[in-house]
Amino acid sequence: MAKIPFHRKVLPWMFTLIFLIMAPAVVFYTSGYRWNPKKNAIERNGTLIIDTTPAGATIKLNGKQIPETTSVTLQNLAPGNYSIELDLKGYHPWTKTLSIEPERVTFASDIILWPDEQPQFVSPLNVSRFMADADSGALAAVVQSNTSTSIGLLDKKSNLITSSVDLKEIAEISSLEINPQNETQFLANGAADGKNVQWLAQFSPPSATKLPDGYYHWQSGGLIGQTDGTQLTIKADQSVTREQKPNGLKDILDNWRLSLLPNNSNLILTQGDGAKQGLILPSGEWRFWMHKKNSLILKDGNRWDWIDSGQNPIISRQASGEQLLPITFDRELQFAIKNGNEVWVWKHGLEAELIYRQSDPIVGISWHPAGNDVMVATKNEIAMFSLDGRNGRNKTTLANFDDIKDAVISENKLYVSGSRDGQTGLWILPLSLRTNSILPLGFISP
Repeated sequence: MAKIPFHRKVLPWMFTLIFLIMAPAVVFYTSGYRWNPKKNAIERNGTLIIDTTPAGATIKLNGKQIPETTSVTLQNLAPGNYSIELDLKGYHPWTKTLSIEPERVTFASDIILWPDEQPQFVSPLNVSRFMADADSGALAAVVQSNTSTSIGLLDKKSNLITSSVDLKEIAEISSLEINPQNETQFLANGAADGKNVQWLAQFSPPSATKLPDGYYHWQSGGLIGQTDGTQLTIKADQSVTREQKPNGLKDILDNWRLSLLPNNSNLILTQGDGAKQGLILPSGEWRFWMHKKNSLILKDGNRWDWIDSGQNPIISRQASGEQLLPITFDRELQFAIKNGNEVWVWKHGLEAELIYRQSDPIVGISWHPAGNDVMVATKNEIAMFSLDGRNGRNKTTLANFDDIKDAVISENKLYVSGSRDGQTGLWILPLSLRTNSILPLGFISP
């Protein structure tokens, strides 16, 4: 019988030994485990999901470009910090450093890439203030002339002011509040001849009514005003009713009441007639501003009180700022706050959070409709801030101006009133790349 060669005896054992050594390594590798030389240890890897609007951006991880483009899921990444750079032709780049953790998914999602475009001059209109309503889509502009102030509705398709109301005096409008049930009516807050004034502006038919001194807010499609000892109700047809307020009653909104405490200067918030308990507010001249679902917003000058009536006991949180800008995102109400040279974001159930501070005053803020980004306008710069605060918020400068009066986002356009390249007036900057041309903006008298 022939003798079996030595190598034929050894090879099966060698292959068996190699299999026994390699099999666990292959199993560990396919399960996402890797050797981390920095830690001298075996760790399970993590996953990174990158999602952008628009898609198709190239990706660099720690300076090295990978073959994939957004939107993409990257698996089996070794734990650690990753510098992520996204680039798409025609758009501003996006960068951020995020941490990948073992057996966890890290999201770089809801990223909007902003077009790298120049503002387009469309009209020499002297716009001092914008107002955009996300729910109705209405866009209003306060236009100043040498003799008077007008409030106009801007049609976003034709870029024409198709209807306007003349206040018949020069006024400084600080804010416009749209009627939630009628987008052709606005409450204009401002000043004229050194006095605080409020107007009811209506576009169908056009009219502007200067209101008696007091505090006003929208309720059930009408305007409720509290003056000394009298409550005014201005209905949708502009009919007015007056009634004497009960002693101590300061304001009414739906079934909520603000009243003076007996023998006390503080106000108490109660719900319904004949309530036996309520919430005592901090000292101040608080009045109602908004009621939406379980959120009740009160205002005292530049102070705001967000009352969550859906909690038991009721939860109250305060913030400061001259402008409070609401948006509903993921079915939750949240606000952007302009406070001097600061911008804050105030989310349901949380304290207000600072997102930007600079040395000069902020002139305008506006939500992007997606609810994840806030536009901030200074005297010379328009920038978008992402609300993702991990390792700092992304700031993208969209445009620079010689002077900016106000700016606002409506749908997918940014409207700016300011001066640039020797031209003063109204400018438009698209927030997504489109082939449609922008028509010149004109002013049409009613």
